[in-house]
Amino acid sequence: MTIFGKSIHHLETIDSTNNYANHLVRHNMAESGTVVYADFQSAGKGQRGKVWESNSGENLMCSFVFFPDNMSVDQAYLLNIWAALSLTKLCSNFLVPSKIKWPNDIWVDHKKIGGILIETSSSFGHITSAVIGIGLNVNQLDFH
Repeated sequence: MTIFGKSIHHLETIDSTNNYANHLVRHNMAESGTVVYADFQSAGKGQRGKVWESNSGENLMCSFVFFPDNMSVDQAYLLNIWAALSLTKLCSNFLVPSKIKWPNDIWVDHKKIGGILIETSSSFGHITSAVIGIGLNVNQLDFH
């Protein structure tokens, strides 16, 4: 059974795939499994207000929409574990050994190559929606 990819939104340029995905969620325009990806983000988000820097067309910038059936806010960390382990598995599929720097960074050869940003909404102690943002530098070599 496929969870993600039922609905795919490809954008050439957007401020942030997480912003776009959250917009879809707020306006009931997304189903669980919706994927948003972009060639370029003008204001990609990082943790604690940092910017995710990425050159156009050189990296993976995407967000996944998930509507958990019955996940308490105390279990939100499981989404981060799932995302981090999925990214290291993806790297290993391409024979790239990677490590997780918990809670949200992916490292290769002592350099950060990726990050995870999860934004959730909740009601009555349960997560109603999660937007799982992933940035993975796959081709970019120069960082300003």
